[in-house]
Amino acid sequence: MEMVLLCGITSNRSNLRYRGFLLQHQRQPGQTSKIGENLKQLDLLGMAFFVPSITSLMLGLQRGGTKYGWVDRPIVAVFCFFAVLLLLSAWLQCRRQDRATLQPRIISRRNIIFGFLFSCSNNAALSIIEYYMPIYFQTVRGLTASMSGVMVLPSVVALILSVASSGVLTSLIGYYNPFMLLTSIVAPPAAGLMPTLGVDAKVASLICYQ
Repeated sequence: MEMVLLCGITSNRSNLRYRGFLLQHQRQPGQTSKIGENLKQLDLLGMAFFVPSITSLMLGLQRGGTKYGWVDRPIVAVFCFFAVLLLLSAWLQCRRQDRATLQPRIISRRNIIFGFLFSCSNNAALSIIEYYMPIYFQTVRGLTASMSGVMVLPSVVALILSVASSGVLTSLIGYYNPFMLLTSIVAPPAAGLMPTLGVDAKVASLICYQ
């Protein structure tokens, strides 16, 4: 959601300058750096299989049904490529155990599995709003890209506050289920209100619905 705001502003400001900073880690006295041992702790081979597999999946989902048919050879090839690389990555994760990027003893827990499924479902619904709200502001209401980014600020602020507050409260009470249930209760009615926005929708409605 934050990228919607940033992309909207930068697309109308071509002379915007970018700046960054370098964080230098100070080595503790007497601490030696063994590059070989540190590299062995990294799951480079697993990531070499995992990243291309997810990239192949994204390419297949993006190109399938638009540029190519779902049964065309390029789409079938990238999906097969995704499946093979994902299986190889999973095999390496099981082999490396505690040195793996995704440690089997952690991801096999019930709370982690169902939390992952809930997060995927929640983010899938949220991505639809992130995608279509800027289109609504620019196409239906005729706003510029930068103003469209400003108009989605209520969603950005609400998302930041909800994530921060739920994280703090979960740490305090040690129980995350109420926040998952609250999301499931609040999100469907809020998403159902989005299609009611018309050309002449009031600003108050735009803010409250988001």
